[in-house]
Amino acid sequence: QVPKFLPSHADLPLRWVCPCPCCPLCSGAVERRLPEVTMLAVLAVVNDATKWVVSGGVAAWLLWRHDEGACWCVCGAVVNAFNCKVLKVIINQTRPSGACRADPGMPSSHGCSLGFLSAYMALVLSAWVGTLASGGALVGGLFLSWLRIALGFHTWAQVAVGHTLGSLCATGWFLFGEAHALPLLRTSARLRIPLFGGTLVLCLAFMTHTLSDLFGIPLPLGLGRRRDREREQ
Repeated sequence: QVPKFLPSHADLPLRWVCPCPCCPLCSGAVERRLPEVTMLAVLAVVNDATKWVVSGGVAAWLLWRHDEGACWCVCGAVVNAFNCKVLKVIINQTRPSGACRADPGMPSSHGCSLGFLSAYMALVLSAWVGTLASGGALVGGLFLSWLRIALGFHTWAQVAVGHTLGSLCATGWFLFGEAHALPLLRTSARLRIPLFGGTLVLCLAFMTHTLSDLFGIPLPLGLGRRRDREREQ
């Protein structure tokens, strides 16, 4: 059993072993296993909080900037996530043994999204404040992607491919935007309308998906059925 002082994480790859036949939480077992349990619990909490922190950061940046560049970044992140999903279906590689999800794991969706956002933010920060902040963004993205390996969701190869794919997509999207797309968008109101409208639709769709996942509200058109089947497996 996992001790009650740990947060409840169904996907935490940890087995609590207590040698005492009388009490499942004897003091001796707690003293011997506390460092390992605490570290894994902290990593699991950080991993669970990643989507909220990253999503909140992107939303805050979008509200703060509310310009063509911010919307271009959000649209690129969606394109990157779609490419990752397509590759997952094509490659169809299983996750490591013991993973709590049954869908394909190559490449890692989290690693791909984190690679895109961290690389794109590094490129933006390099023009604003210099290389130190850019390095911090890259290191942060690598650490959050590594959590998927440490907690048993993916193999090293799955995370490495996903993170690399996201970083390359971010670099190409950023360079193409700065050289071609953004100059046109900033001079044409007709082109800005679909960009802003598309970004709004994507944000609303993400909020709907997030609230459905948080409160267990079924999505229309059966969009949540596959996710429910994966959890049952």
